[in-house]
Amino acid sequence: MKRSVFVGTIIFVIIAISIVIILFPKKTKPEISKHSSLKIVEENSQKQVVSIQEAPKNVKAEVNMPVIPKEIIRKADMYSSLPNNQLPLSGVAELADLPEDVRENVDDIIGAARNIYMIKKLDNKVLMLVENPSDSRHNIDLKFISLDNEAETDIPFSSYIAGDESEDDIWEYEDMDEAKRPVKHIKYSPDKTIEYTEIWNYSSEQPIKYEMRDGDNKVVSIRKEIIDNETNLREEHISYNQDGSTKASVSIGYSGPEISRFIYFNSTNPAESITIISEFGENGDKTKESVYSSDFKLINTYEPVYNDGIRSGIRILDDKGQEVEKILSK
Repeated sequence: MKRSVFVGTIIFVIIAISIVIILFPKKTKPEISKHSSLKIVEENSQKQVVSIQEAPKNVKAEVNMPVIPKEIIRKADMYSSLPNNQLPLSGVAELADLPEDVRENVDDIIGAARNIYMIKKLDNKVLMLVENPSDSRHNIDLKFISLDNEAETDIPFSSYIAGDESEDDIWEYEDMDEAKRPVKHIKYSPDKTIEYTEIWNYSSEQPIKYEMRDGDNKVVSIRKEIIDNETNLREEHISYNQDGSTKASVSIGYSGPEISRFIYFNSTNPAESITIISEFGENGDKTKESVYSSDFKLINTYEPVYNDGIRSGIRILDDKGQEVEKILSK
């Protein structure tokens, strides 16, 4: 009996040990050869290198790719036979965009005027500021030419409207050898009150050459000629609102015979305002023209191209100095 119990116990122990071995096998770490380990590390390294190289490359291409403006090349009349002062380079560029019929009207104005200070296209019209020697007051006129019907409108810079005098107006003149120049003019309204007074001065020592005052003796417009650095002339034309603030102004600065600076300001319509700064070479040819907005921000720079001393083209640069357009002679 005891022998049977002993044998049964041994058999039970053997069975229990077998079950433990089956259910809980010994964990053994697989053997990896040295070559296999290097291969896995190398593959992982290559994957990392690829991911590091490709990601920045794609980001750089999307963020830092420079945008190069496409250059535009047009052909137009260079007006190379005209003096520097008669037509600015920016005016030549504006003319290249105008319809043929409108450009012919502008050409007629250019041919008749001694100086064209500015040409600017605005919406459906062309604005020009030209010299008018027959005007003894400010000798400049604003001209508007419609792009729709080619109609031309002349606006004297002075508030004076020719032909509105009466028999009661008083004129004073300075006698000259062959003609007489106005010195003073008092304009009366229908009720015989003074509407405005005009005064001229021709002395080289007096910078104020012309002045208009209203019935309350407030300055309406004024023209000055000032000598800068003993040789350079500067003309100032200013018109005023009823509250005494500047309505419009024109400043023309000369370096010798050439116009080096032109400023037109219109408080009513700032889009019309413009500043043109010009540079010249030793031979007197214009070498650069910079155009600024009403708040004096650079818009474009115009650089002429000469061939045997004759203007054959104009390079147009943006505010960053990149060439965006080229106009060549027809």
